[in-house]
Amino acid sequence: LYILYTWLKRNGLKKEAIAVRNLIPLFVYGTLRRGERNHDKLKGAEFLGERVLFGYTRTIGIGPAIVPNNEDDYILGELYSVRPNVLEELDEYDGEEYPRELVSLEDGSEAYAYIYRPKHKSLSQEDITL
Repeated sequence: LYILYTWLKRNGLKKEAIAVRNLIPLFVYGTLRRGERNHDKLKGAEFLGERVLFGYTRTIGIGPAIVPNNEDDYILGELYSVRPNVLEELDEYDGEEYPRELVSLEDGSEAYAYIYRPKHKSLSQEDITL
């Protein structure tokens, strides 16, 4: 809750920080987006708008996933505020290779996102990026 409160306060949303202290910002870029097949897993999360995440690129061969990359690369996605229990369910759904990490978005705000961290470290960056 402290992270969310800090995030909202830092972004000039002090009243909202108090009102929604139990909600967490989540950046989504794949099948969790509006109109996609897994959007219902967000279970009524509030859409906060489209956002850009710099320094990441999409991967190939494993479905929608992103990995850290060149600062010039970017991902277009959507920002939601989600309840903690929904986030826990998404953690379980995405599994160990997609840990939830705090990222900085183009507007200076911070949100959680699921970043691909392959178990097989033998893959080079070129093997998993577009």
